[in-house]
Amino acid sequence: MNRLPHNGNGRSRTVVRVDAEAKTSDTEFILRIGKGELATFSCYSPKPHGITVHWDVQQSRSEGHYEPEEECEGCQKNKPQKNLFYLWGQWCEKQKFCFLELPEGACKHLIGLLGMGETLRGAGLVIRRGDGKKAHLQIRLGNRFDHPEALPKDKDPLPTLESLWGKKRDTAKRRSEEVLPDVSHKLNGSVL
Repeated sequence: MNRLPHNGNGRSRTVVRVDAEAKTSDTEFILRIGKGELATFSCYSPKPHGITVHWDVQQSRSEGHYEPEEECEGCQKNKPQKNLFYLWGQWCEKQKFCFLELPEGACKHLIGLLGMGETLRGAGLVIRRGDGKKAHLQIRLGNRFDHPEALPKDKDPLPTLESLWGKKRDTAKRRSEEVLPDVSHKLNGSVL
């Protein structure tokens, strides 16, 4: 894990990096907004990718949750589970492509901000976490990109996560349709 400076305010940002040479010449990573931090993000994903993970409390990091549960190391060790959501896009302050990681509550709030017929693709996001020990993420929609079709394609976060976890299995549990609120009334029948 690397710690990068954050906007000159003396605090640092935790960025989990993985070398993705086999897939691309760039380095892909997961961006987590730490306490007291602020970031802007250009979203290329039309909707969040939801994945159920185990949380390693001691190391403060996620681990894969796999099915069947009898073969899942996290389940065997009774590690807690949580649903995390990922958006592919660009971290504007560093001009880096990455996956933005959102907890379930923040993701539900973000979906609730969308207007009728909108997706997240092309949306500018302003994300801030408060200073408290259990501070929540605050998310605002910023400006939208005028031509979202010209943006890079969406990416699946699972290969990057599996590289971080040191595993590659096709049975990682995906959760986006199961836990996100029903927003069909906002999208005129189209699925987000």
